[in-house]
Amino acid sequence: MDKESFTQKWATYVSKGKAGRYGVCFSWDVANVDNLKDWEPLPALKADTTNITPCNTSYTSGFARGKCVITSACKNVPLACAWLDQMYAPLQSPQNNWGTYGETKRFNIFKLSKNTSGGQMLKHIDLGSQSPVEVRDAQSVGGPLAVLNDYYNTYVTCPDDAAYRLKWIKDIYTPQMHHKYVYPNAFMSVDDTQKLSDLQADIKKYINNKRSGWILNGGIDNDWNGYMNALNKYGLSDYLKLLQKYYDKSK
Repeated sequence: MDKESFTQKWATYVSKGKAGRYGVCFSWDVANVDNLKDWEPLPALKADTTNITPCNTSYTSGFARGKCVITSACKNVPLACAWLDQMYAPLQSPQNNWGTYGETKRFNIFKLSKNTSGGQMLKHIDLGSQSPVEVRDAQSVGGPLAVLNDYYNTYVTCPDDAAYRLKWIKDIYTPQMHHKYVYPNAFMSVDDTQKLSDLQADIKKYINNKRSGWILNGGIDNDWNGYMNALNKYGLSDYLKLLQKYYDKSK
C-alpha cells in the first residue's frame, strides 16, 4: 500500500496512476486516474457480499433533500423562489449537474445543438484526455436540479462515462445489495444539528486517524478496547442517540 495515499494531493495521486504504478486504486471513475482499457471494477469482496448498502434511496445520487433551503434571513422570498425555480428548467438542470457550454478559455462539457424535433439540446462533448470529474468540478453549479429520464435525447445526451458507471452498478454491485436499510435524509432542529456537528468533528477525526494508522502499521486487535473507550469519551452514545431520534421520527 502506498503510504503517501493518506497525505498526497489529488494531482500526485493521478500522476502515479498515469505512470502505471497502481494495481488497485479507488476513485469515482478510474478514467480520472488512468484509463478504462487496462482496468475493470473491483467486485464486492466475498466477505462483504451481504453488506453492500446503497448510499441513499435512489441507488445513485438522485434528489437530495436540503440541496437548497431558504432561511429567515432572506429579504425577498418570492424573488429567491422564482430564481430557484429556474434551476429546474430542462436546459438549466443539466448544466447545474455537469457543466456548461460556450466557454472560450477552458474545456466545455456541452455544445448547444438541436434534437430531432428541432428544439435546443445540450450534447456532451468527447472528453478526450480530460478528466470527467475535474471538468465537471470546474463548471457545475450543483444546488437544486432535476435531470429526468425523459430529458435524455430531448434536452440533453447521456454522457458515456455516466452510462458505463450505471452499467457497472447494475451488473456488478446491485445484485449484492441485500440490505434495504438506508438512513433517511432527516431535517434536525438547529440545536441538534449543531450538537451532531460538534460530536462528528471529534469522532470522525479520531476514527480516520486510527483507521489510517491501523492500515499502515497494524495493531487493531491490541488497540480495539482502548479505541472504543476513547469513542465513548468523545460522545459516541450521544451521537447514536441523536441519529436514532431522527430515524424514529422519519418512520
